[in-house]
Amino acid sequence: MLLEDIQIAELPSVYLLNKDSLPNCAAIYFVSDSTGQVLYIGRTVNLVARWREHHRFNQLKRFNRKNQVSISWFKYSND
Repeated sequence: MLLEDIQIAELPSVYLLNKDSLPNCAAIYFVSDSTGQVLYIGRTVNLVARWREHHRFNQLKRFNRKNQVSISWFKYSND
């Protein structure tokens, strides 16, 4: 699957400030604003654990004051 094939708007997502409700799964994740602009892309083996201490959280939280930020994800297997 190519990145161009992923419809981010159709993926499961949570608002940035609700990051504690992210699932415990391996995922490729996309951080985007309310206009759909992708701000950050990452990959992790545990999505909720990654966002407990994400190095971009404070920066994105400041951005969130002006434009609501969401985290969307695409599950993948480590196999």
